[in-house]
Amino acid sequence: MRRTIELSALALAASLGLPAMSAAAQVPEQSKTAGQIFADAMAATSKVKDFHVSGRIVQGSQLVVLNLSMSKTGGGGSVQVKGATLELVDNQKYLYMKADAASWKIFSGGQAGASAAQLLANKWLKVPVGNPSFSSFANFTFSDKFLAEMTAGKHRLVKGGVTTYGGRPAVALTDTLRTGKIYIALSSPHYLLGIAADNASGKGSVQFTDFGDAPMPATPLHAITLPGA
Repeated sequence: MRRTIELSALALAASLGLPAMSAAAQVPEQSKTAGQIFADAMAATSKVKDFHVSGRIVQGSQLVVLNLSMSKTGGGGSVQVKGATLELVDNQKYLYMKADAASWKIFSGGQAGASAAQLLANKWLKVPVGNPSFSSFANFTFSDKFLAEMTAGKHRLVKGGVTTYGGRPAVALTDTLRTGKIYIALSSPHYLLGIAADNASGKGSVQFTDFGDAPMPATPLHAITLPGA
């Protein structure tokens, strides 16, 4: 039956000289099921060239602050953990990192002595992207890996009403399994606009912006290859 409806829509479009559009594409996003809306958002966001992510997440007593541009081939920005700030740039081949002395001591878990931390302070360091010691940082710059981690696991989605998120009309979904909300662009393309959570795993929110036009950092010049990397 659905196939017949879609063919009729194509025939009508052809007779009027209009661009072909399936019947499914004409269904308002807010009229779809929660699962369909979420699938549309993941498809649209996965296809876009790049986007920017910003937000704050609290896990236990640890605050993580993100300000990153990412794509399938890398990106960069800053990550703040435990009061330490790390600047990142990833060009798919190398991961570049920069932090001050106090931040290096925190990121190293205290393993970096004062002299070593001071030596590395405010200098760009580089390691191969595949280096397992820094893979968690590299994953922050790859859009496909970031999306997979943000949306992994089981969901129980309930559709809410139309609202505004980040200044854009959005459809709100509630994830009752994770005690969180997901905001999806009402108009096409139906990008993932934001995720907010308040559960045992963490609380906070991240916002997605600059779809297809995210500001990408330049590859640092004269970076130092990290010893042992």
